[in-house]
Amino acid sequence: MQLVKTTVKVLMIGLIAACSQPLLAQENSPYSRYGLGDLFPNQHVATRAMGGISATWRDLVAVNTSNPASYANLQRISYDLALTIDSRTLQDNVNPRNYRSTNFMPAYVTIGFPISTKRNLGMVFGVRPVTRINYNVESNSRLAGIDSIKSIYEGNGGLNQVFIGLGKRWKGLSVGANVGYLFGKKETSTKILLINDTVTYYPGMRTSNVTFNNPFANIGIQYELVLKNRYDTSAKRNITHQTYMRFGATGSMKQDVRASEDVTENTFTYNASGGISAIDSVRRRTNIRGTITLPTTYTVGVAVGRRLGGFANAPDQFLVSAEYTNTRWSQYRYYGQRDKVQDNWTARFGIQFTPNPFDNRFVRTTTYRIGFYTGQDYLIPENRSINVSALTVGGTFNIRKFRMYDNQFTQVSTALELGRRGSTNNSISENFIRLSVGFSLTDVWGKPLKRKYD
Repeated sequence: MQLVKTTVKVLMIGLIAACSQPLLAQENSPYSRYGLGDLFPNQHVATRAMGGISATWRDLVAVNTSNPASYANLQRISYDLALTIDSRTLQDNVNPRNYRSTNFMPAYVTIGFPISTKRNLGMVFGVRPVTRINYNVESNSRLAGIDSIKSIYEGNGGLNQVFIGLGKRWKGLSVGANVGYLFGKKETSTKILLINDTVTYYPGMRTSNVTFNNPFANIGIQYELVLKNRYDTSAKRNITHQTYMRFGATGSMKQDVRASEDVTENTFTYNASGGISAIDSVRRRTNIRGTITLPTTYTVGVAVGRRLGGFANAPDQFLVSAEYTNTRWSQYRYYGQRDKVQDNWTARFGIQFTPNPFDNRFVRTTTYRIGFYTGQDYLIPENRSINVSALTVGGTFNIRKFRMYDNQFTQVSTALELGRRGSTNNSISENFIRLSVGFSLTDVWGKPLKRKYD
């Protein structure tokens, strides 16, 4: 009963956190004006440190929601939650100037547990953000017969997921699926201020509030081949070093998401506190029904690793992986209209190493990771491609050691991404630093172990 209460509390807190606005409201990403905004990393913090690989990775404790086939490998209940701090420096390449913004928000909350360790069957519940919209852009121009005109574009919102997943393994083959609910909003406004020395014009504003929601599903598969077994008789423990190759793939099909839009056009004035007071409503329309078409996406990859133990659930000592992701954003439609988006791709490469998972020393049980990714953004606001690349590094640290009498331990994973989005070929480019910290809190599934006393 206590386990059920804890699970419900964690899910509720995570749901509220992931659906809330960024905790630090300094973010301003002009690119998020297009499509459904900036894509939020969907990988576990541990794999973000490996270039964001996801299709081929699995763990005994950490929950890899990017590929539900990995759920079959779970050995204990895991409460996984993470936070991300995103710091950006926006560079205007037309009128040289910089703008810095910082964003702090939850990355995901998941609960994974093995339904049956004997049958290699696992289940996961979770909630996470998918995209985020947050921008405030001003534009000034001259207008014949008036003087000058100032346009202010603002937007916020994003897309989120709440889901349940199941994974099952038969020898070397693992398959899994996530099903859940997509929900979110996109709130945008455009303010027009006409400036003249002799005539006063009331500013005009157009606001659009769109809410969207729909069920969704994605699938995943992993297949593993054992390449070599080596029995080490020189070690204190006789351990089989097993080398393997793992293939992974995950994806989802194109789908239409239900949407409802409210549009208001009116004149306004600023009050004494700086807020907006409406003067006259020009037009108002509510509950405009439509659909938002989300694209087909897939990820494929291959990994080669070595584990200390001659069985599939033994801990990894070494892993190197390469993956490729492609998304058909040319299929994207917003109320039937195209946007400034294109098909995009990302190539990822990552390495992880644990000196000795069975050692008692902190340094030797820590998992170290490094990687990079490069690719093409899905946005083309100026009909020019935007390149994205980053170097990643991080690790997983065992903060609370495993204790046999309660089967609990705690891991902290970190990932630091140093990257660039865009170049001098684009009007705006971004240098970003993204720090993510994840916590994996474990417990035993089923009845607790009985304590014995002599």
